[in-house]
Amino acid sequence: DESFQTITAIESGSKREWLGESLVQKILAGSEPIFIQNVVGSAFESNRSLLATGFLSICAWPLRFRSQTLGALVIGSTLPRSPLNEVEHSNARLYTSIAGHFLHAYLQEANLRGQMERLQRLKADDDQPLLTDNPALLAMADLARKVAPSGLGVLIQGETRVGKEVLARWMHGKSEAAKGPFVALNCGAIPENLLESILFGHKRGAFTGALSDQKGKFQLAHGGTLFLDEIGDMPLNLQVKLLRAIQERRIEPLGSAQSIPFEVRILAASHKKLKDLVTDGKFREDLYYRLAEITLEIPPLRERREDIALLVSFFLEEAGSKKTISPRAWEWLRTQDWPGNVRELLSATKRAALLASGDQIEVEDYRAGLPTEVRVSKKNWLGGTTLKEANDAFLREKVEQALERSAGNRRLAAELLGVTPRTLFRYLEEFGKSKSIMTELSQ
Repeated sequence: DESFQTITAIESGSKREWLGESLVQKILAGSEPIFIQNVVGSAFESNRSLLATGFLSICAWPLRFRSQTLGALVIGSTLPRSPLNEVEHSNARLYTSIAGHFLHAYLQEANLRGQMERLQRLKADDDQPLLTDNPALLAMADLARKVAPSGLGVLIQGETRVGKEVLARWMHGKSEAAKGPFVALNCGAIPENLLESILFGHKRGAFTGALSDQKGKFQLAHGGTLFLDEIGDMPLNLQVKLLRAIQERRIEPLGSAQSIPFEVRILAASHKKLKDLVTDGKFREDLYYRLAEITLEIPPLRERREDIALLVSFFLEEAGSKKTISPRAWEWLRTQDWPGNVRELLSATKRAALLASGDQIEVEDYRAGLPTEVRVSKKNWLGGTTLKEANDAFLREKVEQALERSAGNRRLAAELLGVTPRTLFRYLEEFGKSKSIMTELSQ
């Protein structure tokens, strides 16, 4: 038909002239097609750019994928009647439905291609400490870049497994201390009676079992960086000794009458808000200001979902996997909260890549291998299906964390939880985990 002038596919977000007009805005905002037999006398009669095309009748269909409108297909005719008959209208609905799926696949591929290009640029950028497109994290990285070469005390805060040690190692590499070692110590994972010896060292015979001299972390990190992770879990009596060591730049190993000088850059990290611990009297204020001359905050993964695709692409590339993520799996990944943050996402991706039978990783591959209660659980705002389940889940999590931090020492774990050892053992019996947890921690 000679009256058939133009077929235009318009992608949502395009800057074309028509997109500023009410017709296309309406089709992109809705889910139903729009048919205009004659522009003259219609609601679009005053649309100048539409009239300028010479079209008198219009057919417009949304290009949709599931519940999302991705674009629009617009057909115009110079005659005051529809350019399509009834059969062609029916076929057009089918074709635009298929086109919506193709457009979604194209956009996903384009987004993935952009992510891979971005990934390569970030990997090549030695000045970028973390893989991210998140504005808040990029601003934090800029601050880290400025303070890394200095000798200022830096406190890195954020939930567990967000990348605090990764950032600390990067800062070490950008400082004068890079010529020396990077030594990390998790203060929350070591029993109190051993932490002092591990930190400052000891002489032979200093205590039962001290059969030889042992250098502490300060001596091992001499000339480099000492990273004190979970500093908020350090007992108050050791905080006093740590403050004195930082002030005097000397340590005194257990059982020694002589102090030893050291030259170490100290970086600290905590998943707890140290300022709140200071207010509660659980952390020394003078030590806090020594350690936190600069504070860097790493947001959890649920607050920077734009990084999920970037990180998954990086994990697959590092693993040498040629598999890709299906569109449905990409959507599923972005909807998860990832309480274990980057480490949980890494483990889930490695597992899914291993279990995927085809070239694409599906949602089912991510879910496979998880405990049944995790796969089928439908948590609500309580954190469980009922208040009792939510309470039991919270209690179980804290008990397991306490046992992990105390290296299986039930007395110390009970102290961390603020309960008696008898109460802790009762919890373990209720969970049926007493034997399994202790066995796991002893391995």
